[in-house]
Amino acid sequence: MAQAAGKVNGELTALEVDQIKGRAAASENFGNFFAQNLFVASSSVLLISSTMKSLGYPVNPSGIVLNTIPIALICYLFCLYYNHAFDQKLQTKREK
Repeated sequence: MAQAAGKVNGELTALEVDQIKGRAAASENFGNFFAQNLFVASSSVLLISSTMKSLGYPVNPSGIVLNTIPIALICYLFCLYYNHAFDQKLQTKREK
């Protein structure tokens, strides 16, 4: 889908196709990671909670989720900027 959107203004080079594939994979990984950590009953949150408890830290799964929310928002903003900058770079190349 991302490659098709990139081809709207002309053909893409092999490097641009690889960069778009990499950006798509990275965005999916960021989304999957934080989506899992924002759900209280996910295995990652339960693993973090049980490990922290076994080390003597007083934590609960809902506290981990609440502390993940600001990090997820910051990551979202970085990804938004990163992808927007890449899109602008492609647009600039197309205009030349």
